[in-house]
Amino acid sequence: MKALIIKFAKKLAKDLMKEQVKNLQDSKTEERIAEAIAKKIPDWKEYDDAKQKEILVACVDAMTDFLAVSMDMEAD
Repeated sequence: MKALIIKFAKKLAKDLMKEQVKNLQDSKTEERIAEAIAKKIPDWKEYDDAKQKEILVACVDAMTDFLAVSMDMEAD
């Protein structure tokens, strides 16, 4: 019985993580994360918030892809 509960808990945790990864991979979520980070970074002459957001969206996308692959999911 204990082994069955542990197996169920592991599957539940994995399923929950997969749902979170799917949520993080959503383009709107990636943009919101990038926008929040861009606001915290001081502007440079050539990198205003919009340019920083563009760069950070690519970074966040790469991180969520890496996370997805590490969970045996497809990168977007």
